[in-house]
Amino acid sequence: MKKKATYNVHHDTHFSYSEPVSENIMILAVEPLENEYQQKKSFKLQVSNSPPVFQYRDCFENKRHYFNIPKRIKELSITSLSTLYVSEKEPPLPNKIHWEALVQLKEKGTHWHWFQPSFFARSSSTLASFIENHKIKKLSDPLASLIKLNQQLFSLFTYKTNTTHVHSPIEDILQTRCGVCQDYTHVMITIARLWGIPTRYVSGYFYQADKVNQHLPNETHAWLECFLPPFGWLGFDPTNNQLTNRSHIRVAVGRDYADVPPTKGFFKGIATSKLKVFVNVDKISG
Repeated sequence: MKKKATYNVHHDTHFSYSEPVSENIMILAVEPLENEYQQKKSFKLQVSNSPPVFQYRDCFENKRHYFNIPKRIKELSITSLSTLYVSEKEPPLPNKIHWEALVQLKEKGTHWHWFQPSFFARSSSTLASFIENHKIKKLSDPLASLIKLNQQLFSLFTYKTNTTHVHSPIEDILQTRCGVCQDYTHVMITIARLWGIPTRYVSGYFYQADKVNQHLPNETHAWLECFLPPFGWLGFDPTNNQLTNRSHIRVAVGRDYADVPPTKGFFKGIATSKLKVFVNVDKISG
């Protein structure tokens, strides 16, 4: 029987504008994904000013919501409430995975876009120097290589907020050795793809049992998944030096952060905006 955990997730997003703005169009990626290992019991979306909210699925099968507020506003609040069940992948990890299986996968064109460089996950001379200086090398087995890389990045980087921002290139964390989950994830995605492993970015939530001593802020979380035949997709969280488990709640997948920000939009007007985000994940059972 699969070990299952039940969670309530409360995600608040608040925008305040220095001057009134109009035609505020927003695209959201806040509704958790559903698959064999994650089932949704309920989902509710609340938007200030009560605009009509529409849904669609993007090219990666993420569920998106979008809306338009034509009238002039100075505040915008978005709240998503989710209750869901999360279980761990049951099949044991294979004893050996062969690089040749990944070569064949690429030659067939399977998972093509997960092999390619993307906006935030692309190589550079800074990354090449980082790899050489820290002796980051692939091993005889792709799985062992990824587990070691996960450990290395956890050891080499320091989790520190306000040292990077959502648009930071990987060069920032490579030079300062400080960053957040998005930065850790982009570096590992880039290296994994250089090794010929199809890899995708995952945006979601992470449950921390110790609320008093939690080391991550109350925000969304990011990690990566690699496709390793014959096992399939396997998640790695370099920020926490672990494979993903029932504490990881998947919301959206993409090539990198640029594909799956929780909120993305634009407005008409001459104004600056301030963003405040609050996330709370409560475990009900499991």
